[in-house]
Amino acid sequence: MSAPEIIVGAGGHGRVLADALRLEGRPVAGFVDPEGDPAGLPLPLLGGDAALDDWPDCGLVNGIGGAAGSDLRRR
Repeated sequence: MSAPEIIVGAGGHGRVLADALRLEGRPVAGFVDPEGDPAGLPLPLLGGDAALDDWPDCGLVNGIGGAAGSDLRRR
């Protein structure tokens, strides 16, 4: 089995990535986010960036960022 993934960022973009990774059958340990709110997360909030020290063999997935406003897409 491969090392689990950890998603950096527990906002909307990170949650979408968590769903996509799990649909692919990839193991996801949880999220790291220094300002994350664990309420409503589909996976554990492991802590802030320092929590990565406990996961030396994990893969990191960038969940920081997101789509810009949808006005341009509507045009």
